Amino acid sequence: VETETAWLVDADSKGQGVQSFWPEPERYAAAVALFAGAGFQCITHAVGDRAVQAALDAYEAAGHAPDVHHRIEHIEIVQDRDIGRSARLGVVASRQPLHMDAARADGSDEWAAGVGPERTAAAFRAQTLRASGAIMSLGSDWMVAPFDPRIGMARARLRRTPGRLEMPPRAGNQVLTGVQTLQGYTTGAAMAVSEADRSGQIKPGYRADLTGFAADPVETDADALPDLPVLLTIVAGRVVHDARGVA
Repeated sequence: VETETAWLVDADSKGQGVQSFWPEPERYAAAVALFAGAGFQCITHAVGDRAVQAALDAYEAAGHAPDVHHRIEHIEIVQDRDIGRSARLGVVASRQPLHMDAARADGSDEWAAGVGPERTAAAFRAQTLRASGAIMSLGSDWMVAPFDPRIGMARARLRRTPGRLEMPPRAGNQVLTGVQTLQGYTTGAAMAVSEADRSGQIKPGYRADLTGFAADPVETDADALPDLPVLLTIVAGRVVHDARGVA
């Protein structure tokens, strides 16, 4: 939105955004059909509401192989009529909680200035998408934002900067719960890369990738999450970090 490359249903404040970044959008749809037909997972970056529509249209027309979930990255603006389509089509809504870090609740930031107060109030609709039944994956879009999941989980639960208690949340009705944020970084992330049958859970037969925190990240106060100590990290069954100095 800030760089005026988001594809929007209605123009931004400078009259931009109503044309696709793809010069010929139909060629994008054809590419999706080609790769989806060959059994590949398709992943599309879509910030604006028109881009989200185009991605969903292409995914719906192309279909998908069994156990393959196409994915849309970002989904910062989405039309009401498209909210339920991700769930119906089995499309993963991949979102980045830290992308709201530059946002201000009073709407004075560059993002809000670009699309105006009405669209700003209905942006970054994490809880609405989650409540619709959409598969939600949470991440960082690293290197754009820090990849530490503790920061991302805190941001998703607070809709403001962790530790800034005086800062009002941006669209507080869109906060995610502790359980929802943990799922976004585990089971949701596994589905986002079509690995739900072997990762994302602590379960017999699954890849033993896990992190042990000093306290339950679901129950820990969201403002304290970024500093929650990491006691143990296991990758593919091998201990790679042990705060006790055992590894």
